[in-house]
Amino acid sequence: MRNIKNNIRTYFDHLSEREKYLIIGMIFLVSTFIIYLFYYFLLHKKIVKLEKKNKDYYEAILKIEEQGPIFLKNNKKPKNKIKPAKKEVQLFSLLGNLASQNELEIKSINEKSIVQEFPNIVTKDVEVKLSSVSLDKLARFLADIENLKKAPVYIRKLKINREYSDDTKVNINFIARTFYEKKDKGTKWIV
Repeated sequence: MRNIKNNIRTYFDHLSEREKYLIIGMIFLVSTFIIYLFYYFLLHKKIVKLEKKNKDYYEAILKIEEQGPIFLKNNKKPKNKIKPAKKEVQLFSLLGNLASQNELEIKSINEKSIVQEFPNIVTKDVEVKLSSVSLDKLARFLADIENLKKAPVYIRKLKINREYSDDTKVNINFIARTFYEKKDKGTKWIV
């Protein structure tokens, strides 16, 4: 290695100033060209992919600009079809009847406090516990609750655990909520 360095140094020392500048310039140009080629081939695929993505994004933006007003015009916000019941809803009896229709036995049912959050509308929650229920009966029971026509009732929270003595059955704990109209006497109240 030292011999090569000495030979290059000796050769370089015997050159004129003009030849030294030409060789240094040529080495600089060749190294710059090699670095350019390296980055070009290394990054060319990524650049092409980015250009394609940019083109796709631009076309998507043009489609959104074109279709956006039509979509907004045709898709207006749906109105809430669930309206509060006119009189107080008896959740105990409603849920008890639905359970007996679906051949289920309610383990416990507890009424939560009645809340009047909005003027003239009262919400009532009931916590229901069932044990050792098959999934098909449970599905029918929950669907019947959600599809009640007598009163607006929906399931607010739902927790299902597997019954350890029988893998085909589950234990369920849920909160059903209903709401109905009641005249407010000017104050909000919680019972």
